[in-house]
Amino acid sequence: MDVRFCYSAPQFGKILLVAKDSPCKTAMVALGIILMIGGVAAGGAATGGLLYPYSGYSSLLTIPTGMLLSISGVYFQRKWSDKEFVLKTVQRNGWMLEHASKELRNDREVVLAAIQRNISALQYASAELRNDREVVLPAVRQNGWALQYASAELRNDKEFVLTAIQRNVWALEHACGELRNDREVVLAAVQQNGRALVHASEVLRNDREVVLAAIQPNGRAFQYASAELKNDREFVLPAVRQSDWAFLHASEELRNDREVVLAAIQRNSSALQYASAELRNDREVVLAAIQQSGLTLQYASAELRNDREVVLAAIQRNISALQYASAELRNDREVVLVAIQRWGLALEHASAELRNDKEFVLTAIQRNVWALEHACGELRNDREVVLAAVQQNGLTLQYASAELRNDREVVLAAVQQNGWALEHASAELRNDREVVLAAVQQNGRALRYASEEVRNDSEFNRVVADPNLRGNREFMRVAVQKNWRALEYASAELRNDREVVLAAVSRYDAALRFADQRLKQDKNFMLEAIKTNLLLFLSDLQEVTNFKNDEAYMRQAIEHDYLAVEHASEGLRNNEEFMKFAITQSSGALKFASKTLQKTLHKFAEASPNIQLNRVLES
Repeated sequence: MDVRFCYSAPQFGKILLVAKDSPCKTAMVALGIILMIGGVAAGGAATGGLLYPYSGYSSLLTIPTGMLLSISGVYFQRKWSDKEFVLKTVQRNGWMLEHASKELRNDREVVLAAIQRNISALQYASAELRNDREVVLPAVRQNGWALQYASAELRNDKEFVLTAIQRNVWALEHACGELRNDREVVLAAVQQNGRALVHASEVLRNDREVVLAAIQPNGRAFQYASAELKNDREFVLPAVRQSDWAFLHASEELRNDREVVLAAIQRNSSALQYASAELRNDREVVLAAIQQSGLTLQYASAELRNDREVVLAAIQRNISALQYASAELRNDREVVLVAIQRWGLALEHASAELRNDKEFVLTAIQRNVWALEHACGELRNDREVVLAAVQQNGLTLQYASAELRNDREVVLAAVQQNGWALEHASAELRNDREVVLAAVQQNGRALRYASEEVRNDSEFNRVVADPNLRGNREFMRVAVQKNWRALEYASAELRNDREVVLAAVSRYDAALRFADQRLKQDKNFMLEAIKTNLLLFLSDLQEVTNFKNDEAYMRQAIEHDYLAVEHASEGLRNNEEFMKFAITQSSGALKFASKTLQKTLHKFAEASPNIQLNRVLES
């Protein structure tokens, strides 16, 4: 019989048996008992089990550990009563104390070993040991939360409970009721975390000193204060000045108290939302909140959100407050204009009528061109309005109507300002060679948004590659700075122009590939190019390889930036005189020398008063 047997240690709760073509499940159980006993005897219960290989199976049997333990009860009773066995087991897993015999769960050495491994094992100790200070104290010192497993006598011991609270403030929950009514004990907890007040007695949750001590580190603790204190004006007034949360949990009566609300607002204007409806309709109270944050207008009464003075005050503090004004005031030109003149995008919160007012929308666009997005559909189809936007930023073409995104004049204005605007043109105009050329001239990469037909049109490519344009030095100098690949389309003359090529190389080293061969063979030019972009050394161009082998030019490159030595040829980095020159420029060059020269150069550097060796290099 080909068998795989797998079991969990008792804490995992079950044994799993799998057999191939087993004629009898009873035989499997018997085999399992034998293997289980063998496993435990070998320390299997502590190590995790036995595993036998198998291939395929026809039967699967899961047996609760309890059943198997009862079958072999005599054996297990003897093992879990064996101190040496249990001691080794709990030293590996403190939780296993649960399975020890009653006598061993009362054994100080076994219990202490289990607690040292896992403090929660204390719950399985005998009642006698859970009342033993010397046993429980180590657990409590590890984590005050262990107090929950201590005896009632220890949970009523003030000194003991204070020790637990010092380790974990939430241990207060497990102190006996008498100590949860002790001012010293509760103060020790709430001074660490005010929210521990939830576990204090009702008497102390009504104690001014205790509650104030709790809300000082954590204002949210005020929610656990007594109803009497939450309604005590003399107590709440200083509390709301100390904590934002105190006002939130004050009584309904005090949230209708003008002085209390004003005190809360001075600390945090958002407190207005928790004030009574009556005070949210009080101009003085609302204006006090708005002076701190205009957005608190949202908490004002409907009447005050329709008050011109209040709304204007809110907009002055925060333009976005316009969204909380009444519909009537969001349709008031004077009020909305104040917002728009400060920030054009405030048009979003204006009424539909104002967003459809041409003069008003043009004013908004002048302040912020992106306001076009919030204009009503009719104005996003108005040529004058859209042109005013795209002439400032071509990308606003995306907010124009479909009709105007197909208007040649509008789209040309947009792509001339920003070539990327071609993306938002109609399919028809993305197939218009003149429009695409205008976009490409502004930004070469805009070609990606042209129609496939235009991108594949050889005639159009000849237009793009117009000799007049390709040979225009000023145009190409600017073009390669925007897009280094433009050098590829420059005239032969300009690909041999030092200034134009250097402008391209400074943007990206790969641009050197498009330079004229004569220029690349000019070592003085190559030196200048490398000084412009050291990444050229990573190129596999033959001209760069030749440069790496030229000692005179490499010295000049190193004088410009000592890191150039890293790219010198292997022969130069093995040349003693060359490397001595490099480290006189910077001791950092030492790390790029060949291994055979490292020792010699290090001595040279140490002997040279003008070379300061980096400590990292010395090591």
